[in-house]
Amino acid sequence: MKRTLLYIATLLFVFCSCERRIEYDGEITEPKLVLQAEVSEGDTIVKAYVSRSRFFTDDQNYSYQDYRMPSATVEIQRGEQGWQKMDTCSVMTKSKRLEKFFTIHLDSALQAGETIRIRASHQNYDTITAEQTIVHKPWCQALNYNGQPKTLRRNEAFRCVELSLLLQNYPFTDAHLGLNVSCSYHIRFQRGSRTDITYGTTTYIRSYDQLFAAKENASASQTGFSSRYELFARSDYQNAHMLDLEIPYASYSEDTKVLEFTIDSMTLSFNAHGADSYLYRRSMYKAKGDNYNEDFDLGAEMSDIFGQEEDVQIYSNVANGYGIFAACSRYKIVMKNIQTVTH
Repeated sequence: MKRTLLYIATLLFVFCSCERRIEYDGEITEPKLVLQAEVSEGDTIVKAYVSRSRFFTDDQNYSYQDYRMPSATVEIQRGEQGWQKMDTCSVMTKSKRLEKFFTIHLDSALQAGETIRIRASHQNYDTITAEQTIVHKPWCQALNYNGQPKTLRRNEAFRCVELSLLLQNYPFTDAHLGLNVSCSYHIRFQRGSRTDITYGTTTYIRSYDQLFAAKENASASQTGFSSRYELFARSDYQNAHMLDLEIPYASYSEDTKVLEFTIDSMTLSFNAHGADSYLYRRSMYKAKGDNYNEDFDLGAEMSDIFGQEEDVQIYSNVANGYGIFAACSRYKIVMKNIQTVTH
């Protein structure tokens, strides 16, 4: 028995010690400029992020901020007007990260149907270009529970907040619709003799409405159509369509007594995506496995992925480079300090 264990230990040592470094001898893709920008009906400010791609053999101990290109020249054009140069801007984020981007203040708000072009150039890279047509903004109304102001219903059994929307019909065929949510909340609870408060944030959203049946949303017979990112919907619904949504939150142990559940802030966005915006987002979800198991930032993830060998091709509409110039018109509803009642 001792001899057998000695053999096993020896083999484990040999296998763990074997390491062979293989030099990459294939074709190396030269870095290109990467563009990230989005335009929406009603926008008076346009932002653009420009970075460069990286090859998969590059140093993995990197920050994607290292690939930003603040020395690039970025320009934008509305219709047949002349090209306008965008200004370089730096902002410190809440996480103490210096965010570098390009921005321009427009003379008037962007209108649905307008054609917008953008280009970025740098002396060490090919000039990249992209074009979009502004899509119409959708509209919806959030309904309070039983008409009570700033009140929503909470389903204690399924650990979710329930929200009803009234959707205005969307008579345009040039867009794909989507819904996403960000909800920050706190729970005051009692466990034994101790009373405490816990805080949480969720982007999870689900619905049983067949409106989401035809757009590749995650689905199961018990959990309906669900996503941690966005639920895509058909646009052929009737006016004043009533839509019920559920926003699950973190579960807690059975011996916990909830004294108060308050939504500190909830932002619900009803989105109309142009074709490029929709295809880009679908390819990003597929690149992440389409399993809805973790949150991610689309912009940061795209900067990480472009220039690498991936199982899923990330959609891009940028000529001579990578990235996305998206047309996505968003109707946002922001609610704060919302009380919940159980049922």
